[in-house]
Amino acid sequence: MVDGTGTYSWPRVANLDRIRAAREERAAQREARALACWREAVPVHGTLAETYLRVRGITCSLPATLRFHAACWHASANRFLA
Repeated sequence: MVDGTGTYSWPRVANLDRIRAAREERAAQREARALACWREAVPVHGTLAETYLRVRGITCSLPATLRFHAACWHASANRFLA
């Protein structure tokens, strides 16, 4: 459309519905994965993560919402400390 003579047609409703459904499915999968990761994690107190933070000089009290996961899923299909 550089020369201004191109045409555009709107996407078909069926395609939009399919695209929307696929997007919602991916979002649901990501949400489920994040929730599973949170549930598998443990409070940071007494873990390798707390040791790491203390060695780094962090001396404040650590909130219960700060968690440690010993084998967190990664997009590379590997699991890492997190």
